[in-house]
Amino acid sequence: MMRATATIALSTLAVAAAMDAGAAIYRCDDDGKVVYQAEPCRSAGRTIDLSHAPVPAGAAEKGLQELERLRGAVAAQERARVASENAAEAVRLAREVRRLDLERDHELAALQSRLDYTVYNMPGAPWERGWAERSIRAEMKAVAERYDARKQQARDRLAQLGGAPAPPPPPPATTPAR
Repeated sequence: MMRATATIALSTLAVAAAMDAGAAIYRCDDDGKVVYQAEPCRSAGRTIDLSHAPVPAGAAEKGLQELERLRGAVAAQERARVASENAAEAVRLAREVRRLDLERDHELAALQSRLDYTVYNMPGAPWERGWAERSIRAEMKAVAERYDARKQQARDRLAQLGGAPAPPPPPPATTPAR
């Protein structure tokens, strides 16, 4: 539909420009298809002389009205296209936020398992267990912050698409002190 509208608009503009400039219009037969253009035909065709063609009264006004109508239709189609693309991107971003949540939870669960082992089962001196525990907790915090930053970027973009303010980031994931 948009291509047909654009073709009609371009054809109308080409004919109007050719009439204004006094240039010739060429009727070309391209593989059984009739095409009107401002350049000479590459294949079979003929020149249409418009220099003696009568211009009906009000034709220019009608042409301008049609041009404005077509511009409005093209603008409406462009708005619909942008809205459709934004909706698709919003769905993609919402899925990405859910995926990031799952990945974060998976990584944190693995780290929590390591932490539990360190706290309850790790052989060695208490200072070694304390060092390992602090190291794992720092890694858990880094993982949570990394995923939260990526999720916030997706939420910010989602807010831009919807025009609403971005929701505040969730509180950082904490692990219970043992």
